[in-house]
Amino acid sequence: MTGWMERRLSAPGDDEETRHRKVQLVVAFILVMPAGLLWGGTYWAYGQRAAGAIPVLYTVLTLLDLLVLFRWRNYERFRWAQQALQLVLPVALQLALGGIVGSSVATLWSFLPVVAALLFGGVRESVGWFVAFVISVAAATWLQPRLTIDNQLSEGLVLVFFVLNVVAVSSTTYVVLRSFVTDRRKLRQLEVAYLNRELMLRQSEKLATLGTLAAGIAHELNNPAAADSARRRAAPRGLEPPRGGQPAPAHAPSDARRARGPPVCSGAGPGARPGAERSGRAGARGPGG
Repeated sequence: MTGWMERRLSAPGDDEETRHRKVQLVVAFILVMPAGLLWGGTYWAYGQRAAGAIPVLYTVLTLLDLLVLFRWRNYERFRWAQQALQLVLPVALQLALGGIVGSSVATLWSFLPVVAALLFGGVRESVGWFVAFVISVAAATWLQPRLTIDNQLSEGLVLVFFVLNVVAVSSTTYVVLRSFVTDRRKLRQLEVAYLNRELMLRQSEKLATLGTLAAGIAHELNNPAAADSARRRAAPRGLEPPRGGQPAPAHAPSDARRARGPPVCSGAGPGARPGAERSGRAGARGPGG
């Protein structure tokens, strides 16, 4: 039943929370319809026909409003119409029964639109409905002494309706609030589960990236030729290491110099000093040399 109702009430673009709220509001108003028939039939049976017509009128108008809602899916119009009916008709019932006592505090039903506006319309909207509720109760109290209505209901029946009004209004409010809180809790759990799963996916992606990087490093370490080639490409020109892997000395003697050996001084013996060598060279050149 709720699934069919959700499909009939949902509009394109509605998220899961919005769909649940629509169903909750419609179910809350449907729950009030049997009470309207019971209250109206009882008042009619005890001779209060004008008062009995008011709850029955609410049930009929709610049924027509539901048909219009399921046909054209105008949810906001339905919600505002139902809240207006529940605000005005209980006040009219109280006046028809002669006041607060004779109606068994029927204006308690006028508080349901305030709860509906708070849960399904928002905090700012609920302020207006609460002000309207206070004004309606004050107006009904002010008009009561100016009305001359003969209430034929017995004291016991008035007491029974007092208990029924309190229990019915409080039960409807409790059911709506409990359903609302339960759905919010479920949605919160789903949101937390989604965030945890997204976090796990991100961690898995990071681990996969680290694994790919580690595999690349291991491949470079296990392949010295590739590492040497990479090092050569990275080194500045002119400072490239030799292919053997050992750097060449900065001033290594050439092979020809190592083959000639140390230089030999002419005209000097093994014990000749460097000064004698220079003098011998000078004498050989001669004065004109």
